[in-house]
Amino acid sequence: MNKAQQFEQNIRELLENTTSFDLEHLSLMEQMDFTALMQAIRHRAETVFVYRVNSAHDIGRDYRSTELFPVRATLLYSRLAPYSDRDHGAVRLLELWMLTDGSFAVVANMQLVIGSGVIISEYRTVRTTDIAALRAEMPIDRTALTRSLLEVSRAYLQSSLPRYEL
Repeated sequence: MNKAQQFEQNIRELLENTTSFDLEHLSLMEQMDFTALMQAIRHRAETVFVYRVNSAHDIGRDYRSTELFPVRATLLYSRLAPYSDRDHGAVRLLELWMLTDGSFAVVANMQLVIGSGVIISEYRTVRTTDIAALRAEMPIDRTALTRSLLEVSRAYLQSSLPRYEL
């Protein structure tokens, strides 16, 4: 199985194995251009850091720690986790990342926002990379995720982004 086939299989496995009664994502999957999606995700991939501090007033205070993943990754989906407190600037997010090797990771991201976004401190930790455990760790709105992936692939097709050898 080549990388493109493995990529498509991973996306399908993530989105299709469900006991949910909301099956709209299955009809959206029929419209998916997996080649374009793979190219777009590769283009959008970034290096993700465990710890990061950003200060809007002083760019010199943009601190990044060690890399969270051994390869670059693309954020596919995030949702607010329990125990968040927006009023006091503490937000806990669960994030679904896709690594450039085609695997997934669920990441817990704890953000502390000070002074209406003047300083943002983030700490990320990998919760799981196992696709079976992923569903238990992070509830995913499959229809919303599928719509988002469709938008990403369509945006790639409508632009003149580079094509990567994958």
